[in-house]
Amino acid sequence: MIQRIQSAYILICAVLVMIIFFSPVAKITDAAGQVYSCYISKLKPTVETENVYQFPLIGLLIVVFAVFIFCFFKYKNRILQIRLLVFNIVCQLSAIVLIYLYVNKFFENATINYSIICSFLAINLILSYLAIRSIGKDEVLIKSIDRIR
Repeated sequence: MIQRIQSAYILICAVLVMIIFFSPVAKITDAAGQVYSCYISKLKPTVETENVYQFPLIGLLIVVFAVFIFCFFKYKNRILQIRLLVFNIVCQLSAIVLIYLYVNKFFENATINYSIICSFLAINLILSYLAIRSIGKDEVLIKSIDRIR
């Protein structure tokens, strides 16, 4: 299971999603000079204010993480893995758009500094694509071995 390179890609993607969930994605400075740390799960300001929760984004990232874990354990069913990873790529693209809209919707007239954590979803897209290619190579290899018999 873990000896296959695609399993390593999938496991790294799952870890990156967990890091995204618990790390700030942006630092926001409003016109009054207040600094806010924008997390996926909530908005944590330096000064006390009401928390803003983003349930669609939280749910989407939980689905992405769950699909990565499910794919990791379904190593014998390669076609299902490929389909789930394609679904996960679509979900990750949606999450990137939602993060951008979430941060810009609540802070229109503010200075927004995105952190390096935002690039983890782009890294996940690349690793998911590499996992799909590796799974495809395994599938071709298995089919070629079956032809010889």
